[in-house]
Amino acid sequence: MVNGFIAKSVVKNTSYLDKLDVWRYYIGRGAYIMLCRICGKEFEPKHFNQKLCSEECKQQAKRNSKEKYKKSAKGKEALKRWHQSDRFKENEKRYRQNPIARHKAVIRQKEYLETHPEAVEKKRERDRKYGQTEKGRTINNKATAKYRQSEKGKLNNRKQKYIRRTAGNVDKEYVSMLLNGNICYYCGCEIQDKKTIDHKTPVKKGGTNENDNLVLSCLHCNTQKGSKTEDEYKEWLNDKNNL
Repeated sequence: MVNGFIAKSVVKNTSYLDKLDVWRYYIGRGAYIMLCRICGKEFEPKHFNQKLCSEECKQQAKRNSKEKYKKSAKGKEALKRWHQSDRFKENEKRYRQNPIARHKAVIRQKEYLETHPEAVEKKRERDRKYGQTEKGRTINNKATAKYRQSEKGKLNNRKQKYIRRTAGNVDKEYVSMLLNGNICYYCGCEIQDKKTIDHKTPVKKGGTNENDNLVLSCLHCNTQKGSKTEDEYKEWLNDKNNL
C-alpha cells in the first residue's frame, strides 16, 4: 500500500501517456522513492506524506504558494485592503524617511527618465503643479535656501550679480508699471501665481536691462523659457506642441 501510494503521488503531475510506465517503474523498484514536486529529483522520504526533498524546496514551495494566492481574486482583494490600511501607510512613510531608500528612489527615477523621454515633460508638469501648492512652495524655498548656502550656489550667485551689473541699470518705474499688469507676455493668459520680470534676450546671451528687453511673465513661462531667447522659446513651444 505504501508503494502504491508513493507511485500514485509521483504520477499525479505526470502526462497521461506516461502515467502507466511511471507507476510500474516505482512499484517494481520496491523502495520508498519519491519525486520532489519542486526540483523533480528522486529522494527517499522520511514519512509517507513527504513531498519535498530539502529545506530549499520547502521555502520555494512557500514562495510559489504566496505568488499563487496574490494572483487569485481573494489575494488581490486582501492586497487592496492592506494598501488602504493605516499600518501600510505608516510603514511606507517610515521606509521613505530612510536615506538609503531615498537614494534608491532617485536612482530608479533617473534610470526610468533616461529610458522614457516622454515621461520627462509629464514630470515637469507634475512638479510645476506641486510647486504651486503650499507644501510645494515650502519645500522649494527650503531647497533654494540650502542651495544658496552651498559653495556652488554662492559661486553662481556671484556670477549672476556680475552679469546683471554689466547689463546696465533697471528703470524701476517701468518695472513697477509692468508689475501692475496681469497678462503674461508669452502665453497671453491671466497670471494666477507669482508675477515675474523676464528678459526677452537673456543677460548671459548679451541682453540688457533696457525697457524694450523687459516683459511681464508668469512663473511657468519664465521657468520654461530659462536661458532661451524669445525666438528660441517660441520655436521650442512649436516643436513641443507638434509632438
